[in-house]
Amino acid sequence: MKENLKPNFCFTASGFLINEDKILLIKHKKLKAWLSPGGHLDKGELPHQAAEREFWEETGIRVEAIGYESDDFMALPFKSGLHWVCKENYERRKKNREPLKQWNKGCEQHFDLGYMMKPVAGLEYKKNVEETDGIAWFTFEEIEELNTFDDVKKSVEIAFNKIKNIGK
Repeated sequence: MKENLKPNFCFTASGFLINEDKILLIKHKKLKAWLSPGGHLDKGELPHQAAEREFWEETGIRVEAIGYESDDFMALPFKSGLHWVCKENYERRKKNREPLKQWNKGCEQHFDLGYMMKPVAGLEYKKNVEETDGIAWFTFEEIEELNTFDDVKKSVEIAFNKIKNIGK
């Protein structure tokens, strides 16, 4: 029987909120990098719902995915991507030929769906001290200097371009 040595991936969703030419990002406590608010989908949760919930949990701002109008229509992500969370675990598991069915150490990759957000009630944020080391608004120009990942920078660039075209 052939072993399954594919990376263990989890589904995640993230939210991108741009206001007055600035985007709100959080500094992830474990990764020590600036990211868009987001996280794992809960059982039975749609991706846009997870993005809205995670945004609220990490920032204290209630948001709604842009395009979500009713129960009959679901917001579509503006970006998707697969990125490594722990390539070291995968490489170790691959070297030891340990199949996924025996693996219980969590995600090795995240498949993330990113959603544009709009605030539901106010923009006053509060830091979630259990998950984040910071929260702040950044201009597009400031993103290049942030301690973050290249895929986050690219997603932020896409988000800024997307927000410019909404309503045109």
